[in-house]
Amino acid sequence: MNWCGRAVTGAALSVLALACAEGQSKPGGDDLAELNKAYCKALRWKNYTVGAKFWLPTLSADWLELREAEEDLVNLQGLEIRRVRPVPPDARPTTGAPADPDADEPSEMVEVRIRAQLFRNDTLVVQKHTLMLVWEQVGGEWFLIEERWKPLKEGAEETIFPPAPSR
Repeated sequence: MNWCGRAVTGAALSVLALACAEGQSKPGGDDLAELNKAYCKALRWKNYTVGAKFWLPTLSADWLELREAEEDLVNLQGLEIRRVRPVPPDARPTTGAPADPDADEPSEMVEVRIRAQLFRNDTLVVQKHTLMLVWEQVGGEWFLIEERWKPLKEGAEETIFPPAPSR
């Protein structure tokens, strides 16, 4: 990793280190650590109306509909941020914010890996998942553009929001 990549990674980790600090966060704001903390709290306590505000506006209504449909089925017990890294331009998801044709440079994207423990009411067995969040900076503010839930159980299928467009 070159010095620029280390600087961006270091800056992102420094920002996330502040996640334990108290304070109000504004959905769609510019403090990524606070946004992650507030988003995880909204997920944990099933406050999906608040959680939807962290999503890019074009995705928030669909995300809210999906979460409300699962509300009585899935219960999160814990969320722990494990890793933060910048997403290089050649590895960016194809969903999310449309590219800004007027931008001189591509927008900044960060991937956050979270360890999640949850149980489904139909099984009552605690499961461990990796939750991958992709944040994109749009107009100086951070918004979620992708969420991937990958069970740690071998052979289990990962779920992705938003789903890839069908061809």
